Amino acid sequence: MTDGPAAARAFLMSGGNQVNKSFYQFALAYRGGSKRDPYARFAEAMFNDHGFPKTSREFDGLSRYLEEKADADMPAAVFDELWRAYEER
Repeated sequence: MTDGPAAARAFLMSGGNQVNKSFYQFALAYRGGSKRDPYARFAEAMFNDHGFPKTSREFDGLSRYLEEKADADMPAAVFDELWRAYEER
């Protein structure tokens, strides 16, 4: 899998009904990327976090969850970038 914005473009081009996907489903597309890729690290940490709100499509709830979780592999700055890509899909 490619890193960063290239992965987002690949995901968007993959077809399917992107509009109905939760943020979790969207971000899973980044799993398996380079360990140096902050998006891949975020997606892997999110996947391994069994409490992550998997069905949420709401920025505020997800942002609050991540702030309270304070996981170094799920930083707010990376979440914000992924959220922008999620909204643009």
